[in-house]
Amino acid sequence: MAHLIDMSNGKENLAFVGDRQEIWHGLGQQITANMTPDEQRIAAGLNWGVEKREVFYNVESSPGETLPQLIDDRFALVRSDTQESLYIASGQYKIVQPKQVVEFFSDMISDMGFQMSSLGSLKDGKVVFANASTNKAIRLKGTDELKGYCLLTTSFDGSLATMAKHTSIRTVCMNTLAMATRGQGKAARVSHRSIFDADKIKREMGIYAETFEQFEHDVFQLSETKITSSSVEHFFKELFAEKAVTIDKKSLSIIPSSTVKKIVSLAANGKGQNMTSAKGTLWGLVNGVTEYYDHNAKARSDDHRAFSSQFGQGDTIKNKAFRIALEMAA
Repeated sequence: MAHLIDMSNGKENLAFVGDRQEIWHGLGQQITANMTPDEQRIAAGLNWGVEKREVFYNVESSPGETLPQLIDDRFALVRSDTQESLYIASGQYKIVQPKQVVEFFSDMISDMGFQMSSLGSLKDGKVVFANASTNKAIRLKGTDELKGYCLLTTSFDGSLATMAKHTSIRTVCMNTLAMATRGQGKAARVSHRSIFDADKIKREMGIYAETFEQFEHDVFQLSETKITSSSVEHFFKELFAEKAVTIDKKSLSIIPSSTVKKIVSLAANGKGQNMTSAKGTLWGLVNGVTEYYDHNAKARSDDHRAFSSQFGQGDTIKNKAFRIALEMAA
């Protein structure tokens, strides 16, 4: 299997606290929460920086001879250890170094009483992330439990802004969901065209207690709301609305039936779906969606699926499903 985990320098550039790491297949180096940020960063293989290098192209000066020509306002972002080019960026691109990510995150979670969970790099170092446990949990009926986490990530290929967000993991099946509320998920983002403002992100993420309390209320509401065949149909029409077309003034659904059937099956028979909180409820339906995009959606590899579920299309659809369910429960 082709891992998205950065394997530069002959090792998995990933570290985690505990017996196993919940997203990236238990790979990487085990660390302890009482290590210094530098010790954790080195264990995770993040002891490198990103440098801007000038970009040139060859211009033919005479038959058989070329001269290098500088490209104005374009720079290669290069890893200091492997010398690999990660991205061609404009002069406005602001780099947030791996060391900055780890030190900022360590400082923030210390202030909030969180605990480092995992950190590392993906896609040959193009994406760096750190994840922390908030030591908060939501317990629904039976043994249904969600644990709170905080995720910080940045990229060196233009694919992601520097972003911090609160997430939750449903422990029974390792379903991961951003703590979206009525409106949108709580996330703090800094464009690579802006200087990284650590204090601003801390302020935005500092409302965690309020976010968690609202999220807990919403999850309980979903777990108390029963579904019907008509409400399930409405849910999927809203979720895949962009996949509908209109012909002769009639709306024809082109929702991929295999996807919907799989989600419905997971909502009924997936992991943890026999619990009172999920069985026949909107909460169970949402978890059918999250289990599908976390563990079953078609992808080039398990890692690509995991990346999508955390940072890409999978994450977007899961949070859309949560918000639609909240609107239905209101």
